[in-house]
Amino acid sequence: MTQLWEHKVHDLLTKIEINVNDSTTDLQAEAVLLHEAIIAWCESKTPPSSKALLSVQEKLNSVLNIANSEKKDAFNSLRKHQKGNKAISAYKTHRVNKT
Repeated sequence: MTQLWEHKVHDLLTKIEINVNDSTTDLQAEAVLLHEAIIAWCESKTPPSSKALLSVQEKLNSVLNIANSEKKDAFNSLRKHQKGNKAISAYKTHRVNKT
């Protein structure tokens, strides 16, 4: 039974890692499933070892780092776009006021 939970946890981690860049994927639902699988694994007759839990934690940290990087890149891109729009608006206003 432990192998089943371990396999399920690692499958969900892999799925989340693959889909972290996909804005159409419901990562919240996958995170809930992962949370439930980890709890079930820990409460099973043969819970995971500390080493197995550290492995899960390392993979989660890796996914979180990727997600944070993507979030930062998206924010910077939006900020550049916003600054560009402000510059264009200022230019247009300046041109209209000159005529």
